Amino acid sequence: LKEALIEKRSRLGESQTLQQFSRDADEMENWIAEKLQLATEESYKDPANIQSKHQKHQAFEAELAANADRIQSVLAMGQNLIDKHQCAGSEEAVQVRLASIADQWEFLTQKTTEKSLKLKEANKQRTYIAAVKDLV
Repeated sequence: LKEALIEKRSRLGESQTLQQFSRDADEMENWIAEKLQLATEESYKDPANIQSKHQKHQAFEAELAANADRIQSVLAMGQNLIDKHQCAGSEEAVQVRLASIADQWEFLTQKTTEKSLKLKEANKQRTYIAAVKDLV
């Protein structure tokens, strides 16, 4: 009886850890989706206030950098569940989820870098146009 109780407690602990991973993964996927909307908007095409847009984007990049550890923590938690066989038979589903989060994060960072380059280029273009207008 005691062994059965210990086994049940162990399975409950595993289930709780798996549920915590699921909640954390949901939260990270929602956060990434929210940030992806900002990273893919094309505000750089409108030259109005381009310097301000560039500054806001730099703050956005800092926010992403500050949250990179959270992403890595969720990925490590999921991998730990798999390594310790604490997925209640759903190791493959956890692995798929980990790959999805990693891919989403990579896509977000890629789009953020692209937008940064485009904003820098737009800012250079604005500066050039202003200099040309001063000459005329």
